[in-house]
Amino acid sequence: MAQNWKAILEKGIRDSFTSLFTTPPTSTEKLFESIKFCISIFEPEVLDQLKPAPEKSVHQLEDVFEHAFGQQLPPSYKMYLQQMGGEDGGLLTDFIDSTFVKSDKAFWKIDDMALWTQTFWENFKIQDEIRAKTPGLPPFWYFSSCCIDETGWAFSPEMEPLDQLIWTQSTEVYRTNDTFSKWLFFQVYKRLLNWMDRSGERSENDFSCFEKKLDGIVSLFLSLDCPQEWILPRHELLITFLNQLESRFSFEETWFSTGKDLFLFNWENKPTSTAEYDVARYVAVHSKLDLTICVQCTSSFHTRLQVRIVGRDTQYMRDILDMILQNTKLEYSRISCFNQHLQNPV
Repeated sequence: MAQNWKAILEKGIRDSFTSLFTTPPTSTEKLFESIKFCISIFEPEVLDQLKPAPEKSVHQLEDVFEHAFGQQLPPSYKMYLQQMGGEDGGLLTDFIDSTFVKSDKAFWKIDDMALWTQTFWENFKIQDEIRAKTPGLPPFWYFSSCCIDETGWAFSPEMEPLDQLIWTQSTEVYRTNDTFSKWLFFQVYKRLLNWMDRSGERSENDFSCFEKKLDGIVSLFLSLDCPQEWILPRHELLITFLNQLESRFSFEETWFSTGKDLFLFNWENKPTSTAEYDVARYVAVHSKLDLTICVQCTSSFHTRLQVRIVGRDTQYMRDILDMILQNTKLEYSRISCFNQHLQNPV
């Protein structure tokens, strides 16, 4: 059962989230404590659903990894398997389910992520195809892959830290600014945003709520066209815009943000504007206000920004919106507002 608005505040959104978002966890154990704390605030029932992967499957995967690379599993990924590798509430498995044909789910045994990873490693040799094209690559192995769009996420025993993410598109391999720890916490953050988005009164392309003083939260989603030159040659103009946004509105970047450069680098460390990798993000919070912003970038036929802003100070949010719209063209917006009197938001 969802908690009411007053209970949510008492659980710590106002007092704890700034430090939770800006201070990286000091250990893998602290990471998962933070993940569960965030989930408990909005969807406490999900905690009862979490299940570890079978201990036998985890040990087997460890043996495979040590035999292949002579190293242990990345600590954050191993703890993920031990705490929620059997059922994770959709943090990782929703991504896999949404990209794999549903009929494949039983075959891939998504309810056992350790076995899924081992099965993929032993039966699909996409790594060999990639290495044949780019022989200088270090060894790597997939923990998530999609045959439909030929994308995947992988770890390499030669990366530091061990849970640094590699992303592949067909036979192309890219470095990311991401780690599994950051990525997993970002999934929780997105879950919070989506909870807020569906918890209130929704409207599209209507900013009238910014003219009112609300005793509650406003969740704003923006899809924006931005100048193509923002991404070339190394996204300097986009980075400048984010720096200006950060400076003017006193944002502090979160520890799970992937930085202001929202694209990838190939293995020769050259920037690329590959559009399909949509997990790169700039995420920041206001140190004193209950406000957070997330900016993601894609580029196919047009360069697009997707922006999520959640906060309680509608005038401040309006000022942020005005600055964003001075530099971009609005394609679509979605707003969700809910007030303090809302007792059962979900």
